[in-house]
Amino acid sequence: MQIGYRVYFGKEGEQIVILLGGGTKQRRQNDIKVALERWEDYKQRKKQQKEKEKEKEEE
Repeated sequence: MQIGYRVYFGKEGEQIVILLGGGTKQRRQNDIKVALERWEDYKQRKKQQKEKEKEKEEE
């Protein structure tokens, strides 16, 4: 069994966000699922960060 690395990425505006993944070909679908979960987590954290910054500006 050969383990490899795949690079998954998302694009936010002009910014590219790299989501690393690795595993075997047999686990590729699971790796894609994990990459999508990481992308959603990234977007949620980014949203929370913007909300905190906005709150600080309003103080």
